[in-house]
Amino acid sequence: MTQRTLHPPQLVDAAWLAGHLADPGLHLVDVRVEVPDMEIGYPWGHVPGAVHLDMRELFTEVDGVPGRLVTQSTAERILGRQGLTRETPVVVYDESFGPLSAQLAWLLVHYGHTDVRVVEGGWEAWEASGGPVSTEPVAPEPALYVAEPDGATLATANWVAAHLDHPDVVLLDVRTETEYQGGHLPGAINLPYESALHYDPAPALRPPDELRRHFTEAGVTPDKEIVVYCRTGARSAHTWLALRRLGYRRVRNYEGSWTEWSRRLDLPVVGERDSEGCVSNESR
Repeated sequence: MTQRTLHPPQLVDAAWLAGHLADPGLHLVDVRVEVPDMEIGYPWGHVPGAVHLDMRELFTEVDGVPGRLVTQSTAERILGRQGLTRETPVVVYDESFGPLSAQLAWLLVHYGHTDVRVVEGGWEAWEASGGPVSTEPVAPEPALYVAEPDGATLATANWVAAHLDHPDVVLLDVRTETEYQGGHLPGAINLPYESALHYDPAPALRPPDELRRHFTEAGVTPDKEIVVYCRTGARSAHTWLALRRLGYRRVRNYEGSWTEWSRRLDLPVVGERDSEGCVSNESR
């Protein structure tokens, strides 16, 4: 199993962001979910210069399975509308360094983006740092985004099925223990994605040596090809990010994840199927 050289996302903190806000060409993307009733989200305050991207534009439902990637041409149009090219330096943040920022980082790397950074702690860390806040919306100048997808960053159901018993492949389920016990892929190791984080003072990855032990002691070692999955591919993107930051070179995010796998009767599961053949587990 070979793969081309990837550019893993970099992690930056609020202090770094404050010092680089005026950098020419830097493109800041806010992917927080807007909650109008609580006046939470981009219109009520964002990092100056940031544009807003609703991640629901990049993912869709296919055959009843949510969280599937839109077509490449659609994604190119959406990313170009954000003013991005593959060479544009991008800094992404969400509410608190959660799955949304990691999911966009994974998608950009999958499409061949060369410079992607994620703000640890997200908006929560930015507010705590006393950084400036703007309510002025930013309308980016459209650009031409031409993706060059890297198949080594993504796993499909058929790819996983063909490698279930492969000695070089480790399946990593990053859902909660309750979700895992309700049904999982054969042979999968369970490490909830939150277990890679600490929360003082804001959400961030655990120290590298500690995090490396966390994974290797569970059998998730850098000599293997790691396939990460959750329910719809968002939490797994966060763990994909953590592993890539540790230097793991062969890591795939299973885009369809458990929601797709559990609905396909031709695929094996650990767990009881109901009368319609589905494994019932709707926790998020």
